[in-house]
Amino acid sequence: MKETNRIKKVDLNNYETDENGDYIVPVGMKVYVSETVDDMIKNVEDKISEIELIEPSNEELIEFAKEMHPYYHELEKKDRLLNELNELKKLQ
Repeated sequence: MKETNRIKKVDLNNYETDENGDYIVPVGMKVYVSETVDDMIKNVEDKISEIELIEPSNEELIEFAKEMHPYYHELEKKDRLLNELNELKKLQ
């Protein structure tokens, strides 16, 4: 595995700039830009504000529970297999 040196914080004032004002990165080094803590906080706050919570009714909860209960999954699986069996018997 290639060993890399990680620098947590770099003072860009120590680097030269070109005629466009862009920093010149020394050969063999890479520059990575990471989010600041403030940027990360803003991103999380934005994601939180995008979430719309609507409390389900009791009827919706019951219907959801029926859909998610293993019994109904097995019943659906059995129905699929019975249909497949019927189709195969038609080919005999």
